[in-house]
Amino acid sequence: MRAQSALDGQTELHTPPGAVLRREFPPEAPGACAMAAHPELYIAELAFRVRVAFRVHPHLSNVLTHISGANWANVEQSLNAIFDVATTSGSLSPLEQNIVDLMCADRGITGRMMKPYFHAVLRRVLEPDRAERLIRHIDTLFIELEWKAQHPAPAAPIPSEASPEPGLPDADPNERIIKVTDIDPRHRHTILFRLFEHLAADASLQIIVDHDPKPLHFQLEARHGSRCDWSYLEKGPDIWRVRLRLLAAGSGVHA
Repeated sequence: MRAQSALDGQTELHTPPGAVLRREFPPEAPGACAMAAHPELYIAELAFRVRVAFRVHPHLSNVLTHISGANWANVEQSLNAIFDVATTSGSLSPLEQNIVDLMCADRGITGRMMKPYFHAVLRRVLEPDRAERLIRHIDTLFIELEWKAQHPAPAAPIPSEASPEPGLPDADPNERIIKVTDIDPRHRHTILFRLFEHLAADASLQIIVDHDPKPLHFQLEARHGSRCDWSYLEKGPDIWRVRLRLLAAGSGVHA
């Protein structure tokens, strides 16, 4: 017989007798400061507890057993990567991408089960603000993966066949070109912020929009100050093109 705990007044988290999911690290906990000083320990403990929660759910356990090849150590390792806020969508393994999709997509029976159950687990074992920050981080990973799936990077042309568009300079292999109108308006700035913040030292991001993107410029400068290198390549009236580079902190060179 399973015990039921109503969470957030809506979602129920079902656990068998003896399965305990305590709230982790309340403000008065003696080890809270030590965990804050060692975030890798905090992430590892959280990944373990979430893995246990998935393992005791019959349907989710079957699905994760299948997609991991019955390797639950890999599931826990994937959760460690997903829960690290420094992780980007481009660094996720295929298994990690599958787990993120299950956590966020609401696709099929499994998705509709996983998302509320996972959120309930986080809110059970974490303080509310930490749970919400982690949910936002994972949602961002999912949004980026969805956008990349819908807009795959074009294959590099064979040099002898390369021919730039009329009126445009030769393509820079280290520059990613984004047509902003192709991105869902709800997620545009989130995706652009992440792409900008993870630019490599020799890379740039070119955005193409149908209006002057001054609001984005102000937001990037508010976040990154003089590290945001913003150069107009074209200024209307129908098309605006801007090249973005991320400069190294405290210097005039690229990050």
